[in-house]
Amino acid sequence: AEKRAAAVEEELAAANEKAEWNLKKVKKAIEKGKGYETEKNALETRVAVLDAERRALEERAKSSEANEKKLAAARESFKKATERNAALEAELAAANEKAEP
Repeated sequence: AEKRAAAVEEELAAANEKAEWNLKKVKKAIEKGKGYETEKNALETRVAVLDAERRALEERAKSSEANEKKLAAARESFKKATERNAALEAELAAANEKAEP
């Protein structure tokens, strides 16, 4: 009976040792998981910031594109006005020539 009790005691000590070892491993895994969670949260925050920056840049690009279109339209309008002015000056010069004796 003593041998059996000693064997059971040895088995119990080995089981306790293994349980402690497993507990250490679980604690390490939990800490590692916390690190991963922290890193994941930081990356998600960075993604949100970059996405907001991307949207802002897209809006600036749209605004810039609209301004370029307005500038092109203004240049075209100026060109037409200059051509019309030249035509009117030519008409005035011709009318002046006819009016002179």
